[in-house]
Amino acid sequence: MNGISYEETEKKAAHYFTSACYYTSFGMIHKIASSLGYDRLSEIFRDVCKKYDTPAINLIDLSIEMQFKKNIPIERLKSLKKEFSNLSKPLYNVETFCS
Repeated sequence: MNGISYEETEKKAAHYFTSACYYTSFGMIHKIASSLGYDRLSEIFRDVCKKYDTPAINLIDLSIEMQFKKNIPIERLKSLKKEFSNLSKPLYNVETFCS
């Protein structure tokens, strides 16, 4: 057989799907951060950050900090990495979309 195996096809499809999800998420977070980074909206977003503590809010806030304040908060990055790695379940299951 000259083609690739079913297992390899499935593995590549899962990789492409995951990559597409990451790139889409990054694009959305970047666009939201760009929109919320203006001075007039920053106070409103601060209130939202205090009220809701979700991974999405944390990523948007981090993006605003790095993009507009030109700051790389190393300790916060470490903290978020640890927090996200402790999520109890994945947000989606790749195998569901590949079967």
